[in-house]
Amino acid sequence: MKSNVLRFDYWFSFNYKRLRSILGWQLNEDVFHDTYLLLRKDLLFIDLPIIDFEPLFWGIYKSCLLYTSPSPRDCS
Repeated sequence: MKSNVLRFDYWFSFNYKRLRSILGWQLNEDVFHDTYLLLRKDLLFIDLPIIDFEPLFWGIYKSCLLYTSPSPRDCS
């Protein structure tokens, strides 16, 4: 739903610094921005209006962290 995407973009830009500060030194830049892109894409296919984006954002962020593993060159 396009209105969800527009509201999410506004919500994300408004809360960007706060979300990053919550994670502090544990912030994974790639996962953080992948979460934004994945949630934005998913919102296009949800026909119901979303009231609170934060639980969705953190749920996707945590899922992305689970599937993120260091590359072999990072382990040497």
